[in-house]
Amino acid sequence: MGASNGTFPPLAGSPWVAGDPDRAIKVVLNGLEGPVTVGEKTYNLEMPPHGGMLKDDQIAGILTYVRSSWGNKHQPVTAAQVSAIRSATAKRSGHWTSDELAKLHPLEATKPPIKNLISKVYHGDWTKLPDYSTLEAKSVEEEREGVISVYQSDRKNHYGIVWDGEIEIAEEGRYTVQLSVDDAAAVSIDGNQLLKIDGTGPMGPGRTREAVVALTKGDHKIHIDYLEVTGGKGIFLGLKREGDKSWKVLSAKVGTSDGKQIPPIPVAPGAGEAVMYRNFIEDVSPRAIGVGYDGGVNLAFSADNLAVSLLWTGAFIDAGRHWTDRGQGNQQPSGENVIHLGNLPGFAQLASPDAPWPKLPEDSLPFRFRGYKLNAAQQPTFIYDLGDVRVTDSPMPEFSADGRKLSLHRVLGFNNRSSSPLKVSMLLAQNEELAERSDRAFVLEGSSVLLLGEGVKSRPSIRGNGKSKQLILPLEIPQGESQVSLKYQW
Repeated sequence: MGASNGTFPPLAGSPWVAGDPDRAIKVVLNGLEGPVTVGEKTYNLEMPPHGGMLKDDQIAGILTYVRSSWGNKHQPVTAAQVSAIRSATAKRSGHWTSDELAKLHPLEATKPPIKNLISKVYHGDWTKLPDYSTLEAKSVEEEREGVISVYQSDRKNHYGIVWDGEIEIAEEGRYTVQLSVDDAAAVSIDGNQLLKIDGTGPMGPGRTREAVVALTKGDHKIHIDYLEVTGGKGIFLGLKREGDKSWKVLSAKVGTSDGKQIPPIPVAPGAGEAVMYRNFIEDVSPRAIGVGYDGGVNLAFSADNLAVSLLWTGAFIDAGRHWTDRGQGNQQPSGENVIHLGNLPGFAQLASPDAPWPKLPEDSLPFRFRGYKLNAAQQPTFIYDLGDVRVTDSPMPEFSADGRKLSLHRVLGFNNRSSSPLKVSMLLAQNEELAERSDRAFVLEGSSVLLLGEGVKSRPSIRGNGKSKQLILPLEIPQGESQVSLKYQW
C-alpha cells in the first residue's frame, strides 16, 4: 500500500504493475525518476536501476510475485521476457521517466473498488447508530477514489457517514464480507443488512464480524452506515470470493485520528503465556506497560503511578498505531469490559483514616519504579519502592472450571526495611460506578467486582462524587515482610 506510511507509491492495485509487463521490466532494469501518478496522488522519487545487480530469472521472479500479490491478478513474467527487454535497451544509460513509459506502454484504466460512490456526513452526539434516513446531511460528496474513508468530516468526534455505491462482481459465487470498526457500522448489499457492529469500542478481533452472501455476476448496490463517537476511528471493509486468498478491500487503510493511514497489527499472547506491550495506552500515564494473558484477561500498569490503571477482557491490543512508521498517540484496548481503575498514583501518605485522597506531589511518598521480572510463562511481577518499603506487585489470571468466569488475582508483597510501620492510602479505583456490595466486595464498573483477600485488615471507603468517586484502602505496612491480595472479577 506504499512504504513509510504512504511516502512511496503502492503496488497493490497499481496500473504501473498491471497490463504489459515490459513497462515494469524496464523500470527494474534502468530505474525511474521524476513525478509518477498512482491513483490521485503524485510521487516525485527516484528508483535506482537494478539491471546490473539482478539476473533475468531474479527480476522475473520478483515481478511475478508483485503482479500476483495483494489483490493483483496479472500474468507471470518469464526470464525470456526480461532477457529480451535487457537486450533491446542495452544502450540506454539513464533512468526512464513516467511520460516515456506511458507513451510506449499506455496505462490501463483502473476501476474503483466501489463505483458511483456517494458519501453523506451527519453531526450528532450519538452512542449507537441512528437512523440516518430520518436526518439531514451536513454535506454530500462524490468519492471518485471509490473507497470508504472515515476522515471526511471536519469534526474529530461525534459524527456519522453514510456511503452508497455499487460493487462489481466479476464471478458468481459465495463471498465473505468482513467488517471491523471503531466505533460502529452496518453494511447492506442489495438492501439486505449483512453486518452490524454497534456501540463504542476500538477496532480489533473483538469488534470484527463476517457474513457470507451469494452474489451473481454484475453490479450490486452497497450501503454502509458509520458512527464515530470519541477517541480513535477507523473502518475495514473487505470482500473475498470463496477459494480466493486475498481480500478486495473497499475501505481506505485503517488510520489514526489525525488521518495517517496504518494497518492493524493485533498483539496476542502465546499459549499458556503472557505478552507485554510497552507504549502509550489510552487512560494510562505515558509510561504504560500492557500485559495480555492467555485466556482473555489483560491489564495496563502505570510505571509513573505504580498502579494498575486498566483491566479488560478479550483481545489484547492493536500495535498498528505505534509499530507503523513510529506512530504516536494513545491506543485503546482491543477487548471488552474495560475497568478504569484511575490514572493517579496508587499510594500516598496516610494523613488520617478520614482524610480525602492526598494532593500530589506534596503529599506523596518518595517512590521509584524498579522494573519487573518475568516467570517461565512470561508473566510479570512489578517491583517498586515506597520510601523504605520494597513492593512486589504480582497480577495473575484465574479462570473458572468452565472457563467462563474471568478474574485477576493480584498479590502485593511488602518488605519494610525501616524501623517503624508505614501508614499509607492505596487508591483501589476511581470511577463514578463505585458501590459497596459487602464488607469485602465492591462493584467497580459494569459487571466487575473487587474482592478483598488475605492480608487486608482495614475496610476501604468510597469518597467523592461523580467521576471523581474513589475507593481508598488504608494500609499499615509492618516492619519486615507482609502481603495483601486483591481479586478483580468479571
